[in-house]
Amino acid sequence: MRTSWSLFSSLLPNWRFFGDVSAGVRTYYRYGTDANSLSDWRPLFAPLPRRAWHLLINPQGTARLLAISDFSRLLGEAQAFAQRSEDFASTVSYLVAERHVRAAVPEGSTLFQFKLSTNRDDVLVSKIHGVAP
Repeated sequence: MRTSWSLFSSLLPNWRFFGDVSAGVRTYYRYGTDANSLSDWRPLFAPLPRRAWHLLINPQGTARLLAISDFSRLLGEAQAFAQRSEDFASTVSYLVAERHVRAAVPEGSTLFQFKLSTNRDDVLVSKIHGVAP
């Protein structure tokens, strides 16, 4: 009886899967030429236009998913590093995230900073970085 029930229940959808969805990590950045006059925080990822052919091939969307995955990994590591006294800015995840933001900084800016937020809370605010690596 137990085997038949487990077989039957595996055919039904598990609606709890949809209950665990969260807003995820949001990434913001700001830039400027002077540390005292950086711009306002801007979302790193602007909405992408949707096209029908994106169902077949979507390189911009794939690149964005990779970047979002990198920032999510950084968020997880930041929470793990909170208990340690090591230099978090030298981790691979941090350096990869920094490179994603550096690519978005407009020409003419010499400094930038980024932050990760979940819902309304700032989880990680980076130090101010120079645009030149």
